Amino acid sequence: MSSSSILTGRVYPLPATGETGDRDLIVIRDLVLRFRIGVYEQERLRPQRIRLNLVLEVDGGEADDDIAKVLSYDEIISGIKALAEGEHINLVETLAERVAELCFAHPNVAAVQVGVEKLDIHAQTESVGVQIRRRRRESADPSVYPLPGFFARAARPRPKHPVTILCLDDETVEGSTRDAWLARAAEHPGRIVLAVDAGRYGTPLADAASLDVATAHHLRLIAMEQSARALAAANPLFVPCDSESALTHALEEGRIPIWLPVAMTLGRPEISERPDTTAATLALWLARHYGAERLAVVGDQPDALPSEETIDSRFAPPEDRFETEVLPAAAAATARLVSA
Repeated sequence: MSSSSILTGRVYPLPATGETGDRDLIVIRDLVLRFRIGVYEQERLRPQRIRLNLVLEVDGGEADDDIAKVLSYDEIISGIKALAEGEHINLVETLAERVAELCFAHPNVAAVQVGVEKLDIHAQTESVGVQIRRRRRESADPSVYPLPGFFARAARPRPKHPVTILCLDDETVEGSTRDAWLARAAEHPGRIVLAVDAGRYGTPLADAASLDVATAHHLRLIAMEQSARALAAANPLFVPCDSESALTHALEEGRIPIWLPVAMTLGRPEISERPDTTAATLALWLARHYGAERLAVVGDQPDALPSEETIDSRFAPPEDRFETEVLPAAAAATARLVSA
């Protein structure tokens, strides 16, 4: 039976529950990573340190000193790191369940105990968190554990998506050609992701010189989301999306996602905090992160297409190159938006 409890210390070995045969324990202690996690506003501003402790009960046997015959802790850690790079998670309980599901993606794992602790949330405590114990449900079909082959996938490059990130700059969002570009995007449902600049919603920020850089950057992203939601409200084909899974779901439904960048980008170390951050800079990051095949920026400014240097390559090294193009605002009728 599933159980969870408030974590008041380190994770402890799984208790014996009947005859287990030849079973070994794999232990991972005090793995500290940064996750985007929490329900409070201050937790959505930055990734925070999370400490994980795991005990996995695995089928034993003769390993013959051969790493190929055992479940390596490196595989588990790589999988957890991939989760840390994913979308925002509200609850530590959810993260613990996802780590457990990840472990059960390996067929030799019979049971797992997972401890998840937030290290920086309460000044009066060393940590707060949750500890769960789960056993593989022998009678369930493999779809119970939704990450089959996770470890193999974690070592591969991110999947490519046959989509174009279409970015509208400030002038286009507020200009006479905006509706023509939106109409062109609507011709390609399931193939376009829209990223839009703040437009009129960014105007109040122009006089906010007294704000610190981090606050001004955050408000700039919020203004972009206001602009995106306003455009989405005018056409039911457009749907606001604030996570990678939401983008994928909208595309699979044959709709046009309009990207809300706060949840996916705020606090990421590879994106510089700037009060004048543009949608094009964030769209460049999204095209790389999501594996898009094209980035098209609509705008008449000479620097409409941001430089690769705007994304710190120490944190986000370029993978396969995607096609980039600047489209003049007046070219809505003739521009090629998607690859053949």
